Amino acid sequence: MPDYAFSFDNDLVIVRPKKEAGQAALPFPVHGLHVSADTYGQARKLAPGWDVHALEADWRSWVMDKGIEVKNADAHFLGFCKTRGALRA
Repeated sequence: MPDYAFSFDNDLVIVRPKKEAGQAALPFPVHGLHVSADTYGQARKLAPGWDVHALEADWRSWVMDKGIEVKNADAHFLGFCKTRGALRA
C-alpha cells in the first residue's frame, strides 16, 4: 500500500494517506482520542443496535476530517453516539 502511511498508537493501527506536497499536519494529536472501556457501555445505551466500535471508527474519522480539537474524548464520543442513536430511533 504505497500511498498510505501507517503508525501505531498503543494497540491501534492508524492508516492515513501519505502527505501530499504542502499538506499541513493535523492540528491536534491523534493519540488524544482514547475512549475508556466504561464509555462503551454508555455508548451502547445511547445508540442501541449500533456497533460501538464501528461508531468509534466513524467518530475518529469525522474528528480527523473536520480538524476538531477534542478536549474530552469520552464526552465527545458519547455525544456523537447520542446523535447517531437518535437516527435509528
